[in-house]
Amino acid sequence: MATATKPPIESLLPYLREQIPGCGISDSELNELRRIYPEVSYKDINRVYHEAINKKAMQPISYMVRRLQVLKPTNDPFKLNPQARYNGKIRVEIGTDWDAKNAEIQAKRDAQRQAYDHVHGQGAYDARLKASTADLAEKFRHLDNYLDYK
Repeated sequence: MATATKPPIESLLPYLREQIPGCGISDSELNELRRIYPEVSYKDINRVYHEAINKKAMQPISYMVRRLQVLKPTNDPFKLNPQARYNGKIRVEIGTDWDAKNAEIQAKRDAQRQAYDHVHGQGAYDARLKASTADLAEKFRHLDNYLDYK
């Protein structure tokens, strides 16, 4: 299905004037529409135009401007998660390569292990890690004694 391209605003304004007879369209409304027009898609303009006609709005251009102002532009700086993309209704997050992140963390740990072992001897880093883990496990086993909880 081919997507319709957005017509230039100068060809759209005469069309709106002839499609909405007897409706006073002020220059300020048209200027507001000109300002908003580059930021919205053809789909949004089409939907809002037909919504204004179906609701029999007294001032359809004013209605369209108000509705289009509410829509978020694609380059909205307040977008909650700029990395989130939507494929239909399914959210797909892009931009994070977790394998690369895990490899970076592992490389950092390996560098720490190598530096510590170089100073304290082979296997000292693993022994220190095992001792601290055993100490924490013992503290968690007897946590109620440390918290004076009976």
